[in-house]
Amino acid sequence: MKTIGVILVALLALAILQPRFFQKATDSGQAGLTSKREQHAAPALLHANPANGANNKIVPDWKSRQSSTGIATTSQYFQNHQELWAILDASEYALVSEFSARYSEALEFYNHDQLLWMQRHGYPMPADILAAAQLTDDQLRKLADSGNSPATAILLDRLISQAARLGRELLAQGDDPFANTDFFPIMRDLMEYQKLLSSSGTPFAGYIDARAQMEVFGLKTAQTDYGKIVEIALRGLAFAHGRGDQLARNRALWLADEAGIDPAIFDHYVSYGSYQSSIQDLMCGD
Repeated sequence: MKTIGVILVALLALAILQPRFFQKATDSGQAGLTSKREQHAAPALLHANPANGANNKIVPDWKSRQSSTGIATTSQYFQNHQELWAILDASEYALVSEFSARYSEALEFYNHDQLLWMQRHGYPMPADILAAAQLTDDQLRKLADSGNSPATAILLDRLISQAARLGRELLAQGDDPFANTDFFPIMRDLMEYQKLLSSSGTPFAGYIDARAQMEVFGLKTAQTDYGKIVEIALRGLAFAHGRGDQLARNRALWLADEAGIDPAIFDHYVSYGSYQSSIQDLMCGD
């Protein structure tokens, strides 16, 4: 395992520092996810803008067979997320599975085409998550500012966690987070990078939005009306669904059932295109 670990670290570093070794995805899979978590093969932190899916880059799969060119198309060897996650060691598995769990289990796939679709549409891959663990926030910002969608999503994951943690602390002290000067810079960055991720075209922006609504923008409202916050979060999953993530509906119905609210609201959002939630309303709502 030590040898495999050394190879993994070396290839992740290569993927970040030597983007010329990347290759284009060569498959013609179509949209169609199948359940609650999505997992990804091994592109590293230098995907192209998913608005032009043909330009998304695939990194060599560090633990699978090599092709005749010496570079494997990672997705060729994984038919579901269990197969992919099985090659991770315990600490790697924890990073990837915990990331997935924060987004309604959004990193699972159940067949080859689903994996290819996620790769082409800017979903963070396991290699993205593992590589990002070695990067500072500033390094992630530079990648995000260059148009790197997976890096933007992972930066947002950190910002949501920071904002949620500080917001809960302020509420516990009887303070209004949204009137706090320490809270403002995190919120400013959160909204800025949410807008950037959404404009990139990746459906994963909807999952980011759903978590942000539940854990940050709805901090005050959640104290008195948790169901309302879940309803608003469903708009994020409707956004993902509207951009082609067919599994988003299953995840939304599961979330609605868990919160005890009418799941029909998700279909309403989808039918009427009510994808975008009002951040200002959530921040001011009590």
